[in-house]
Amino acid sequence: MEEASANTTTPDGAVIRLNESKKKSLQFASQPISIQPWREIRTIQAKLALEPDRHFAATSSVNVMVEELLVEIGSNVEVGSPLLKLSAPEMTQIRGKAMSHRTRVEQAEKGLAYHKSIQKCVTAMIQDLDLQLEPSALSAKYKNQNQGTVGASILESYSRWRSMAKLTEVASQAVSSGALPGRVAMERDAEILAKRSQLDSTIQRARFEIEQEILEAQGQLIDARTGLQSALAELDHIRGLPAAKDSSHRTEEASLQSEDDTFLFCSPRAGTIVERNVARGERATSGSTLILVADLSRLWVVGELRSQDWDLLALSKGKPLQVEVVGLEKQGWYEAELNHLGGSVDAKSGAIPFAATIANRNGILRPGMHARIRVTNETQEMSSVLPTSALFSHDGHDYLVEEVDDEKCILRKVKIGRRNEELVELIDPLPAGSKYVTRGTFSIASEALLESEE
Repeated sequence: MEEASANTTTPDGAVIRLNESKKKSLQFASQPISIQPWREIRTIQAKLALEPDRHFAATSSVNVMVEELLVEIGSNVEVGSPLLKLSAPEMTQIRGKAMSHRTRVEQAEKGLAYHKSIQKCVTAMIQDLDLQLEPSALSAKYKNQNQGTVGASILESYSRWRSMAKLTEVASQAVSSGALPGRVAMERDAEILAKRSQLDSTIQRARFEIEQEILEAQGQLIDARTGLQSALAELDHIRGLPAAKDSSHRTEEASLQSEDDTFLFCSPRAGTIVERNVARGERATSGSTLILVADLSRLWVVGELRSQDWDLLALSKGKPLQVEVVGLEKQGWYEAELNHLGGSVDAKSGAIPFAATIANRNGILRPGMHARIRVTNETQEMSSVLPTSALFSHDGHDYLVEEVDDEKCILRKVKIGRRNEELVELIDPLPAGSKYVTRGTFSIASEALLESEE
């Protein structure tokens, strides 16, 4: 294989000649220097954390004893999934109160049904009055129905009216035959009008009384149901369940049927168990956190902006950021979205906190993992740039290998301006159209330097 040769004795300007065999062995490649807007790329250390609105600390509202642990850390749970078996003396008392309210509800429902059945019977009875049935027939028809006292008073008043109507009819016939004076017929007509007025008054009073009884029964039912729901909500709260408009379907069978002070403490939300702060046989006081449940489908990436990065305070909410998680580099870059930048400098750290949201796309991200955030800002300023991998450093100087033609390259010392993780800016750019070596740079430059030193 033909060796590369240098025609000069100084590193800068060393000429290297390469044949096709050498190029092939080096996997030689080159490309023109790029003129493009300069991109600021900043890397900031960060950490994954729970998003505040997506985790829930399940706390005990009373003093409890942990009887049994039902889930392990890392377990996925649904809303209402049992987490712990606990015991608390207050449960028996609250269950008793709830049972008492449920009995009141049942009694109020029966009372309301009783008064509504009277209303139904009396309504039908009043309609039958227009048929002018015989009182005995009307009484027999509603004998086995719930007519209440108001129904009986209507039947009595109707019977009096019907009897007076018959007397009036007889009197009218007697007056017509001359057996009775006309004055008697007039008296009978006045009496029948009075009886009819009494009947109408009895009907109106009956309707009013029934409506009042129903309203009172409805009020008692509402009051009883409110008391029951309050007791059930208190039971739900103790059991860790979220408040519901109607929790009876969930709590009555689960809690009221138990005869001791034990109960299941359930998950208020769906998610993953990330912390468990109690052990079996341990006592927990009211207000203490028992278990931490979190939705890990989305997390926060939190970090701090030091003074050298304060120009990034111009970033707007929603700005896309790239995140690389330490230990998961093979997973590639995650995309995050800037959520907020702190409003003031932290007195202890001297930095400004920030947070971004990140989707846990493959489900393996966990709070506490360390990460790196890459922020890219493209300026309007055009620059001559090349990849950092194309540089060769020696004795505190930077070099690149320029391709002159198909068989000759030159080692050029260059001045570097701005840098980022991927690119460098050339202060004194090469002429337009110049090419630099992108593959084989180190080998070519090393040989050039060795030969220049000989």
